[in-house]
Amino acid sequence: MTLTTKLGAVETRDLLKALSQFDKELAKTTRKRISRSARVIVADAKKSIPVESPMSGWRAVPATKGRTRGGAGWPAWTKSRTGFNVKIGKKTRLRSGGSRWDLVRIIARGAPASIYEFAAQGQTVQGDQFVANLNRSRQAPRAIWPAMDRNIDQVMRDIMDAVNDAAAQMNKRIG
Repeated sequence: MTLTTKLGAVETRDLLKALSQFDKELAKTTRKRISRSARVIVADAKKSIPVESPMSGWRAVPATKGRTRGGAGWPAWTKSRTGFNVKIGKKTRLRSGGSRWDLVRIIARGAPASIYEFAAQGQTVQGDQFVANLNRSRQAPRAIWPAMDRNIDQVMRDIMDAVNDAAAQMNKRIG
């Protein structure tokens, strides 16, 4: 029996599922290699986020009374560069109009990272000014998507190598 792989949703998902049933250690190693290859995007995205607040008035310490209405609890800029996670697809996510399985997801965790990455349109005059201030450095999306565009070829090659190596090891064991 020979396994063939393509870097497509179904083929890769089926391979990872078969690996987890066949050899849990090989499946774990393959998932780690895929995750490690996607961390290149995370590292590049972190470099895109300024160390200092992108605008004056965005405090660097958490609010004393927690998050409250009117911006008094606005999230501090302190953890903005560490707010990204890499998730490897295990489950199908239901979406309107169908379902979806993502091999790799890079998620902006934490309020400052999410706000900096995705703030693109204000709902009020103050919100429009806030977005205009953020846009002085870069237009939205500001970190993850540009990093992905810069590194996608390398990441795809690394993921393909990991998947093909896993398929070859599995084929060798099956005979």
